[in-house]
Amino acid sequence: MNNLAGLLQATDRLAEAEPLRRRVVEILLGVTRETGHEHPDLRLTINNYAGLLAAMGLSEEEIKKRLE
Repeated sequence: MNNLAGLLQATDRLAEAEPLRRRVVEILLGVTRETGHEHPDLRLTINNYAGLLAAMGLSEEEIKKRLE
């Protein structure tokens, strides 16, 4: 899912990439909550999602709201 989102983002299909990036973040946050240990890819995934949102033209404030 993350790789497909990266491909969509690289081909400027940002609106299609957004729900995939968001879902990967949700999945890794769930794993982190369930295990009590941060998933090794969580921070990178959050950064990728934030980068996508910035590429979509969202302000820093809007990005922070979405990440909450």
